[in-house]
Amino acid sequence: MIRIDRSLFVIVYLMRHLKYFMRMMRLNAYRQFLASYRSVKLEAMANEFGVSANFIDSELSSFISSGKLTCKIDKVAGVVESNESDSRSQVYVEIIKQGDLLWPGQKAAFADLQCWMVMMMLLLTMMVITDDAQQDAEALRRHRYVTWRGVPQPAEPDT
Repeated sequence: MIRIDRSLFVIVYLMRHLKYFMRMMRLNAYRQFLASYRSVKLEAMANEFGVSANFIDSELSSFISSGKLTCKIDKVAGVVESNESDSRSQVYVEIIKQGDLLWPGQKAAFADLQCWMVMMMLLLTMMVITDDAQQDAEALRRHRYVTWRGVPQPAEPDT
């Protein structure tokens, strides 16, 4: 019952932010869609997303003006032109450059830090699994006590 109450609290809390979440999800969908094309017609994009071309036009315009999307809309031709560079390759090159600039001792310390982080994640995962297993075992023990040999028994007092 507590888990249900907490989940309802989270849902009620998130409902205030639903409009923002939906807008950010649409932004990510537009980014993924435009990453595949150099240019695409507004009508084709509207058909793909199942909305009107005017809605796509107004929403893309707001994202472009706020700097969240880097593309241009040609209203005369009805085309969206994507001018995004391949940011993944740029990030990869920067990481390689910065990794090469590290001293040998720093590289070893960085490797130790990575190893430590992996070990901590494994430890936390094991703790969660162990906690879940203990809760399941406790529930099973209580169930067996209550329904031993099919005869309902009074529940064992919690200690």
